[in-house]
Amino acid sequence: MQIYENETTEFKREWTESAKKTICAFANSYGGTIYFGVRDDGLPEGIPDEETDRLIRTITDVARHAMVPSADDLVRCIRSQTDGKNVLEVRVAAGSQTPYAVKVKDEGTRVYIRRGAACYEASEQEQRQLYQMSNPLAFEERPARLQALTFRETEDYFQRKNLEFSEQKMVILGMKTPDNRFTNLAYWLSDQCEVETRLGFYSGEDKASAAEELLVYRGSLLKQYESVLGKIYNRFGAAFQVGAFEQVDVSQGGERQESESYPTDAVREALINAFAHRDYSVLAPSFVSVHPARMEIFTYGGLPQPLVVEDLREGVSFCRNNKLASLFMRLKLMEGYGMGFPKIYAAYVKEGIEPQVRATPRWMKVTLPRVAPALNSVSELGMQIVRHLKLNGPTSRTILQQKVAGGSYSRVIAELKSLQDKGIVHKRGSGPKVLYAISGSK
Repeated sequence: MQIYENETTEFKREWTESAKKTICAFANSYGGTIYFGVRDDGLPEGIPDEETDRLIRTITDVARHAMVPSADDLVRCIRSQTDGKNVLEVRVAAGSQTPYAVKVKDEGTRVYIRRGAACYEASEQEQRQLYQMSNPLAFEERPARLQALTFRETEDYFQRKNLEFSEQKMVILGMKTPDNRFTNLAYWLSDQCEVETRLGFYSGEDKASAAEELLVYRGSLLKQYESVLGKIYNRFGAAFQVGAFEQVDVSQGGERQESESYPTDAVREALINAFAHRDYSVLAPSFVSVHPARMEIFTYGGLPQPLVVEDLREGVSFCRNNKLASLFMRLKLMEGYGMGFPKIYAAYVKEGIEPQVRATPRWMKVTLPRVAPALNSVSELGMQIVRHLKLNGPTSRTILQQKVAGGSYSRVIAELKSLQDKGIVHKRGSGPKVLYAISGSK
């Protein structure tokens, strides 16, 4: 499988001064690998044997002497061969003493970060964030910038759960530092919290389409979660009130009302995971976007290396905000570490489709396919086609014409186009081998 340049991968035919920027940027960001002897298109060109040792010495010297602080413990050089050609892999680990700066010829000593497949000089704000990252104390445990906090929304939430919320409880939960200052966790649960979650309902399949409703939530994360979840389900006509829904004890398998359009467990788990594992040091909102055929939940804070998306399916656990996650478990909004994504995938098994998860070191997006189209927007023939595709999988137009449309070519073509426009059905293949399938299906 061919690989491409991205946030953690770069190709270079030979050593140049710009390689210093890449080493520095990887150390300040999420780590990465530079492949020397490889063209920009990912194809190996090779390095002469006599040049490899010199290149390793140059890289080691840069990491040890040209970077501040020294980064030689972060850099590892590995010789390899690809298609019979010498390639040098330079693996750079993410550093713990950020920000790292590097001296570049004719430019001086500067701090670089990685964004996408490019390196940029860090701004003053980005350098401040790098200083914060080097703090060994978890971000949620650090003193909050704002200390004049109140907790009416969180206290009300605890009362409805019949749980105590007191000064002593705040200390136990990690909302106060040893010297009695409020932590960032306390700020996230306060009425003054300016962290934003945005919820939008769109008429089309992207955000360029008309927005039917746009909402912005601030304040206690508990209130935000409750409000977003309630709005989503009430939008689709679920027969419950938010308060009653929130009282369900997920660890005891309590009775639940099912959504007509999305599996309840999938929405619940995807949303609470977004709140629990979000990177709150990034001053940007999370987005929940609801389109005719899918729901997308986007948050900053991706997967730490070496985890990949497939690990989530298997229940591999990572937690960016341990105390916040522990609070959610106390409130029975989460069952345990690593259980959320297996439940999300399991919720879709009976539908014959599955959710999509994309992640980079910086962000994550979970896409939940809509499992039941709105009945008032799909004709009876359309519903018959949907049922056939769910039962039989990808099917040709000819078979649908014979089995569902009574042999009518014009009717089945018109209905398939309508289902595609609504994002319910999509084409696979081209020409005479075209098949139709439920969007998001395997």
